[in-house]
Amino acid sequence: MRALCVWMVTVLWLMSLMSVRGDTPQPCCVNHQFTATLGETGIAVQADNSPVPVEGYQELTYDYDSKMMSVKAHMYSQVTNSYVDSHLILDYNMMKQYVLTADGQCYISDVAQPMTEPCVPANSTFLATVKLGAGDNSLTANLWEFSPLSSAPTDLVTKLMVSANDCTPVYEASYGTINGLKTEVTYFFTDFKPTVSDRSSLSVPTNITCQSTGGVPVGRRSLPLRF
Repeated sequence: MRALCVWMVTVLWLMSLMSVRGDTPQPCCVNHQFTATLGETGIAVQADNSPVPVEGYQELTYDYDSKMMSVKAHMYSQVTNSYVDSHLILDYNMMKQYVLTADGQCYISDVAQPMTEPCVPANSTFLATVKLGAGDNSLTANLWEFSPLSSAPTDLVTKLMVSANDCTPVYEASYGTINGLKTEVTYFFTDFKPTVSDRSSLSVPTNITCQSTGGVPVGRRSLPLRF
């Protein structure tokens, strides 16, 4: 896993060397409604300094206009040596989040922060414009860095790459303290669609009873930060 983290840092460094000089772009926004599949990889360090890999993918449905978000997570577990499925629904109207597990359980907790518009934060630092790929098939993208809005001090830093022409997210990498653990996690956005055609994943089920976690947030490690 250490080699993986070194590889990620090297990739970011090489991208900065490939930057295209020109006018500094302005922070941008993507569609208020979209779906995407996010590949997730990274590492978290436990209190005893033992590393725990973060590996899996997430099916994201995002609707800023209705203040709802759904994440169907498929994450690798070292305990079972298999992938574990869960479904996270965030209702920002009620400031509640629901976690639905594969065995039919439901857990409800408070959402700590309001939903953010899917934009590069206005106070972000522009790092570079890069080209991914080659020739006519290349993608021009802008790389930004920011710290998430938080009422408490945080050491979390996020780098977000978006396409230069329409602000479509390419990847988001965060490092710092997440859920009390030193963590590095990267999300790669794939199969991005600027609309939500199926809203079923945003519906909180009414046929099961959800257990309260006592106000302790449960669910994803870092997202949503901005997207």
